[in-house]
Amino acid sequence: MTSIIAFGHCACCNAPFGFHPDLVPSYDFGHGREPVCEPCMHVVNSRRVTQGLPPHLILSGAYEPASEVDYMHEMNRRYGAPEEGEAD
Repeated sequence: MTSIIAFGHCACCNAPFGFHPDLVPSYDFGHGREPVCEPCMHVVNSRRVTQGLPPHLILSGAYEPASEVDYMHEMNRRYGAPEEGEAD
């Protein structure tokens, strides 16, 4: 089975990491949303809890590959299936 995983640099610590492109937590520093790695999310959430704020949700599978089949079904659901004869 084929999997899809995105790679990028964490918006907080700049470390490279892999993630599920639709589930990973991200932050907008003013030039588009950027992914945040799992260790940084734990630091942020620890600080939030200390300040009496609720932690940010980390979705299950955020740092794991996505099944190509599941990912394509989600893209088709969001944006519509390609017309017959269109390139994949």
